Amino acid sequence: MGESREVAINPSDHLLRPMTTVIGAWYFPIWQFEAIARFLVDTKMPIDTIVSHRLSLDDAPDAFRMLTERSAEKMVFEL
Repeated sequence: MGESREVAINPSDHLLRPMTTVIGAWYFPIWQFEAIARFLVDTKMPIDTIVSHRLSLDDAPDAFRMLTERSAEKMVFEL
């Protein structure tokens, strides 16, 4: 779920009954990236369901435009 999208949540069904933990953040500082990456691997997070766009570095100007326009949420630059 991204900041610019509207999401319907039923607290009982989506959070309380499955005992879901929700962590929100505006951004993560660079010093937390290693812990975040470890969390994603350790929990087998389904990354493909989170990433909205996969781009090359040549597409960086378009990527930042899309983020500014909020037409994209989570991107990965593939090398």
